[in-house]
Amino acid sequence: MTYTIGPSSSGNPFTPPTYATLSFASATDLQVGQAVQVVVAGTITSSSSGGPVGKSDITFTASSIALVPSQLTGTVASLPASGGMSFTLATLQGYFVPPSPSANPGGTPPWGPVIITADATGNTTFSNFPTTDNLAGLAINDVISMDCWVFSTPTSGGAATPITVVPDTVRYRGTIGDAWF
Repeated sequence: MTYTIGPSSSGNPFTPPTYATLSFASATDLQVGQAVQVVVAGTITSSSSGGPVGKSDITFTASSIALVPSQLTGTVASLPASGGMSFTLATLQGYFVPPSPSANPGGTPPWGPVIITADATGNTTFSNFPTTDNLAGLAINDVISMDCWVFSTPTSGGAATPITVVPDTVRYRGTIGDAWF
């Protein structure tokens, strides 16, 4: 099985931040919210799992899985430290199911926002910001959308949050108080 990181939708190659350790090398690196392209080798089978109507289990063998950018919208929760490139984003409610097990396994997951670390790079493009189209244009509670590669970063390994994204593009959408939201 080959695991790779694909280019952005605009064709930009993935450039990892030099200050973060991110991995997409095995099945353990798969994370809710990732967009992937799968090359299927052989046949695809499905079977009813006895669950909700229309639910079935799908089984296949893949020869390769490529991580491609996901689209994510949320509010800026913290700003980069002076000279830093990393900020946090609070996802919109219900976008990600938190990766840690809930206190009620099999029960309803919490629907609050999930805090995600965004590690920008020198190749990250910022657009539509009211002041400046770069990291300095970010403000707390700005609503932004990103095309970004999503990585699982278990906090036991020293990461600040269980999910880290590397944005290719960051677009300003407004602030929480804007009437059009």
